[in-house]
Amino acid sequence: DFLKGVAAAGAGIGLSSLMGCSTSDTDESTRQASTAAETAAAGTATPSTPAEDTVQWDDEAEIVIVGSGTGLFAALFASHTGHSAIVLEKAGLVGGTTMTSGAQVWVPCNRWAEEVTGSEWTEEQAFAYMKAGDLYNGTTDEARWDYIHNMHKIMEYMEDEMNYPLMVMRGYGEYDKVSFGQPEGHSIGFANRENGERIRPAQLIPEYMIPEIEAAGNKILTDTAAK
Repeated sequence: DFLKGVAAAGAGIGLSSLMGCSTSDTDESTRQASTAAETAAAGTATPSTPAEDTVQWDDEAEIVIVGSGTGLFAALFASHTGHSAIVLEKAGLVGGTTMTSGAQVWVPCNRWAEEVTGSEWTEEQAFAYMKAGDLYNGTTDEARWDYIHNMHKIMEYMEDEMNYPLMVMRGYGEYDKVSFGQPEGHSIGFANRENGERIRPAQLIPEYMIPEIEAAGNKILTDTAAK
């Protein structure tokens, strides 16, 4: 259930794209990923699906993640919860555009906001905000509620169970400037484990995330044909 929550929230913000698969789902996903990668590498049109006994691959995992930017968070959660994962990156370097981002996550109904603002939204207020603004017009009410219910739990888990200190980014208000938005308290960033200062992805990814993913026996593959 926790991994399902990660997937729901990650889909809402692009923080992570996590697929929890049954055994049969995993076999099918692995087979399709292998076929697509071989096809792209050969530069040919997509062939018909081969029989199962002709498929060959080098790696197998419960979770296959395409993209090593925000996708690394999916791999990190998989690593910390005992799941096998492979990250496929088409570029030669890990991180994508996430590496140059500010790594701030919009987290309504979080436990840190009240320390800064003296109050925090209810889930109903967070939902009203997401309905009133323009940023979330392309999503569904179900996705909005999934985000509200799960995002703060994921961030709390990262801090409490995974040793990823978090901090409120002071002075950062809501993305949509609706009348009842908070002036600050909902933009959550990552902090250095040693001194508590803000840490950006250029340090977070190579120093914290990649070593922990690889220490769990999971792989990050670059220069792949994955898209």
